[in-house]
Parts: sequence; C-alpha cells; structure tokens
Amino acid sequence: GPLFADLSLTIGAGEIVGLEGPSGCGKSTLLHLIAGFCQPQSGSISVFGETPGVRPFGWLGQSPFILQGTWAENLRLVAPDATDEQLLDALAKAGLTHLVENHPQRLNAPVSESGAGLSGGQARRLALARIFLADYPLVLLDEPTAGLDAESEEQVIAALDELVANGRTLVLASHHPQLLDMADTVYRVRHGGLIHE
Repeated sequence: GPLFADLSLTIGAGEIVGLEGPSGCGKSTLLHLIAGFCQPQSGSISVFGETPGVRPFGWLGQSPFILQGTWAENLRLVAPDATDEQLLDALAKAGLTHLVENHPQRLNAPVSESGAGLSGGQARRLALARIFLADYPLVLLDEPTAGLDAESEEQVIAALDELVANGRTLVLASHHPQLLDMADTVYRVRHGGLIHE
C-alpha cells in the first residue's frame, strides 16, 4: 500500500520542521517528495506555491557530492560568481576556515590535500558551506549527523544553528535530540502518517 495515506502537512516560510522516526519509516521518502525527486501517487505537493524542484533548494544528505578539485571549485559549483571573501565567509560559517587558512594556496588548495581526503564531518560541512553560499530559501536535510563522531556532530549542529539564524526554511529528518530541539515543530513519522508531537 502507499507509504503515506491522507497526509497533510503545511510548512511556513522560515519554519524549522523536524521529522523523527525509525529508519525505513518514510522520512527520506517525505524529503524526496518535497524535493521533487519522486512524485506522489495521488494528491499534490507545492513548495512556495510551486511544483517541488522548480526552484533550487539546499540538500544535505549523508554523502555529499565532493568534486576532485579545489575548495574554490567545490564552492563555486553553486555560486559561480562568488568572490573569494564570500567563499571564505561560507567556510567560516561551516567551521572549515582552518583547512584553507593554513594552506599556502588557500582557496586554491585541493580539497584532498590532506592525503586521505575529507572526513565525513568535513564533507558534510563543505556541503553546508555551499548551502550558505547559494542562499537557498529551503534546505532539506536527511540525517545530517548520522555516522559522525561526537566532535564532527557538534560542528555540523553549530553550522545548522547558523543556517537557522539566517531565516531559512529547514526540513530535517533525524533522530538526534539536539537537532530536533532546533525545530519549531516535530512530526513523528509512523505507519503511513505523521503524528504531530
């Protein structure tokens, strides 16, 4: 049967909504519907009054796309005209300044310079830096802290706090109490529906 039946959910601009529930319960599917990655079998979804995916939005999943290139190239994927100052500002908000500051090539240093490439937490913070830079009004987050060590988790949460302070609309799927605490509203995703906590 359908994963969700008779589901109705309205999210206001600037609102932070948490989706909580066990793995496989449909949190990701709900995010994919909002993103326009998949279509509902019946009913409709609109994002800012438009079809999902019409406008660019931020997406932070567990394995962000990292280009084999420099920090600047990775950031300019979303904002080709950004100045170096804007790139450094986005990196600072994501807590990554130290990785470019101490490098002689700074923004033109290869992301994989450290030899082993980025840790999971750093990769996610690079994805967050892109979200700051692109200034997306809507950001969808799928378990953004999953699989991270405590320190990386803290850094990702701090960067998300910064996003929240910037007035973005966030929909985040997580079972991390600290992340769900950021949300204005938390919905528990259960057996084909949402329970508003």
